[in-house]
Amino acid sequence: MVSYPTIIVNTLSIVVLLLILFVAWRRRKDVGAKELMTLSIFMLIWAIGSFGESLADGLVAKTVWRNFTQIGVFGTPAAILIFTIAFSGVLHRWVVRIGALLFVIQASAVLFILTDSFHHRARGLVRLVRIGGVETLSVETTVWTRIFIAMNFIYLLIALVLLLFSLLVQERRRPRAQIICVLLGLVAGAVYSYLKVSTDGFLNAVPISGVFALSGSLVLFGIFRYDILMLAPIARNEVFQIVGSAILVARNDGSLVDMNRAAMTILGIPAKERAKEPDLHAAEARLLNLLPNWTDIDERSPEDYPPLRLEVGEDVRYYTFDRFPVKTRGRKIGCIGVLRDTTEQRKNMEILKYQAGHDGLTGALNRRTFIESAEKMIHDAGKSDCLLFIDIDHFKKVNDEHGHIAGDTVLAEVCRRMVSTLPGEAILGRMGGEEFAVFLSNLGVEESLVVANRLRTAIRDSVFLADGRELRVTVSVGVACGSFRNFDAMYGIADANVLLAKAEGRNGVRI
Repeated sequence: MVSYPTIIVNTLSIVVLLLILFVAWRRRKDVGAKELMTLSIFMLIWAIGSFGESLADGLVAKTVWRNFTQIGVFGTPAAILIFTIAFSGVLHRWVVRIGALLFVIQASAVLFILTDSFHHRARGLVRLVRIGGVETLSVETTVWTRIFIAMNFIYLLIALVLLLFSLLVQERRRPRAQIICVLLGLVAGAVYSYLKVSTDGFLNAVPISGVFALSGSLVLFGIFRYDILMLAPIARNEVFQIVGSAILVARNDGSLVDMNRAAMTILGIPAKERAKEPDLHAAEARLLNLLPNWTDIDERSPEDYPPLRLEVGEDVRYYTFDRFPVKTRGRKIGCIGVLRDTTEQRKNMEILKYQAGHDGLTGALNRRTFIESAEKMIHDAGKSDCLLFIDIDHFKKVNDEHGHIAGDTVLAEVCRRMVSTLPGEAILGRMGGEEFAVFLSNLGVEESLVVANRLRTAIRDSVFLADGRELRVTVSVGVACGSFRNFDAMYGIADANVLLAKAEGRNGVRI
């Protein structure tokens, strides 16, 4: 007769497994949850079958329950391996194919045992024996059965190796406490399975359901204490790969440990190699060429690495570089480097900088930027600078007779003519309305007059098209040439001379 403690342990174990199944079903969208559901079902079959066998009377009844138990006996090891693959992330790309292969093999083993009455190759002598006052079903195994049992242990061993690999090598993918909870639960089941096969008395002392209660309790503890099904660790790994910034992980000696796809692109790793394990040694050489001694965080400051300019094919990209130490218990064990692509930001800043300093219509420098640039270039006494102040004659008439759109066209075209006429070192700015200014550094009076008249003539001889109509304009130019202390002094003279040029009939140069 089965003792009450055995009944309580079996019942408790089944309740624990049902609870695990319920929690896994509630979290079925999490990584590993569906595999844990499958594992829980096979463990339940094993536990219920063993419990039923212990309560049954007679050889036939116990044999029926033993046959039912075989579904769990052979399904559980395969389910453990599949759950371990999904949980650890190792070989996860082939988890479906591996699962299908394993369950086909295990289903064949169960079918082979259940059909023993036809071929008598799975079992030898089946009889009832009394151990410690309890009737137990004793089955002599055959060579084929031992092979199937050995395969179960192989699955458990592979699962243990995968978990140890995840714990020791891939700890960054999951917190250590999560892996340890699953590892302990797996070890408990593996140890019991070995003792069950090698020792007859141990089976009666500790029912299989008791071991499931221990393993299940560890898994439940991991779920509620460390959330072993949580998505975050897997999500972190995915973010590591899809984030736009290049991330590099290295030891203290600078040898690379890992890098994401963005880093592979920057380091010139071909696209076909990015899907598999990259050649880290080749990447290290390229990296050290770009960023010498980049892991020496304590010796180099971020300013040691200005923005990087890299040519990727025909494209030019710009990057900033940041470094962060990796420490454990206060000891630096490595370094994380982050390369951020700032190309678009740089382009946008250049656009904003250009827009802030230039006139939107003509492309010339705006008044503020022109004056600042001229101030920087004004020479000390003894050298000559030149300022041309240009005013389009009768521009108001152009706006009144032809419209402001035509006026804008004339302003833009006049500016283009001046750019094509002026020497390369000249600075051109729009001072407001139809007024422009040209600053020429280190230029004498005669050269200034030549430039001013060439500019005036080019505009006078040009024909401007606005809305299909031909327009002509002239300009008056005031020249200030000499040595000046500041821009205002120069500007005052040029402004006065342009007024004289207009008073003298326009389309002229006055100095």
